[in-house]
Amino acid sequence: MKQKRTLENREDNKSFEIEINENLVTYQTIKNNKGRIYKKELKTNEDAIIFFYKKEWEMLKKNFVLSQETNEIGCPKLHYFTSNGYSGCLSFENLGNEIIVYKEGSYENVNNQFDYIDLITPKGDLIQEIKLPEILPWNIEHTKHKDFVLMDLDHSIFKFHSDKKDFERIVEFKTDKPSSIISVSEKYYCYATNENLIIKDYNDNIQFERKLALEIIKGQISFCASLSKKSEIIAIHTKAGEINLFNIKDNELIKTIKCDIDFIENLQFVENDKILILKPRYNKPLIYIDIDKEKPLRYTNLEINEYMKDVDDYCLNQDESILVLLQRDNVYVYNFKKKEFLTSFKIEHMVRRAKIRFINNDLGVRTDYGCFSIYKI
Repeated sequence: MKQKRTLENREDNKSFEIEINENLVTYQTIKNNKGRIYKKELKTNEDAIIFFYKKEWEMLKKNFVLSQETNEIGCPKLHYFTSNGYSGCLSFENLGNEIIVYKEGSYENVNNQFDYIDLITPKGDLIQEIKLPEILPWNIEHTKHKDFVLMDLDHSIFKFHSDKKDFERIVEFKTDKPSSIISVSEKYYCYATNENLIIKDYNDNIQFERKLALEIIKGQISFCASLSKKSEIIAIHTKAGEINLFNIKDNELIKTIKCDIDFIENLQFVENDKILILKPRYNKPLIYIDIDKEKPLRYTNLEINEYMKDVDDYCLNQDESILVLLQRDNVYVYNFKKKEFLTSFKIEHMVRRAKIRFINNDLGVRTDYGCFSIYKI
């Protein structure tokens, strides 16, 4: 491995250069064009790579940012340190010219728990640190058609108005069943908590409302829902082995699709709302359902070509031409339209878990190590 990176601390006007060449790692911190070069020779190239990333992480935690242009797929364009600690929450969302990234706050005092979001540019400049009205933003969805962001803050639902930088509570979580979803489409936005699901248009008129009967399986609630992208359909999963499709306009059940899955973590409409992608909770391969035929489709070329086929997370870009699968710290990239494997690479600065979604045409990643990154795709 031969590689050179430059990180910048823009507040202190410092830069940090680190280079690896076989077993040798060379690094220096520069300010006012002055720096002292350090050299570390390791026994093997593998040891040198470990030291390289360890040193880079030390500097990221000291407010340095890696921001670079690259044409190499899988190469980081951004590394940005968010926070120490791991709450299980790894959310972020793309607003176009800005990115919302979850930043852990404090949970030590039960009467004063708090979290933040960082509003940053794609180059890692901090625009604003914003304290959240509730902890744990499990999901964040930008409506794109209106100037607000939908947030699931520990099962209470909020609007975040990105122009005014303020929050509006839509519904407060009040039951003993910790379950909630948010979903957005071109025409509607949807939220559910307290076993009640509501769909509104962007004039805030209620189009669909339904009381849910949530099934507890092995002590856990299996619940997810998703709006279709362009048609008037919502898919709702509240019972093991079933997905109900409802017409939003007349609130009528269209059909019930049977599937051999107890826990569906999330689902998504693709290919002009003709296919449903199902993500099982326990890290199994994705399942593709033909909605008209109500049958699973087998896309062998979209499976991870390893002994273990399980998928931890997945995402598609805006036009559904690229599919990305995550298995631990390995990323697999596919041409979704042609159903072809393209390439794979590893995520940096991660322990066990990460969340992925597209940031424009690149891959955004928030890891359990407290790192937010953008990789070239």
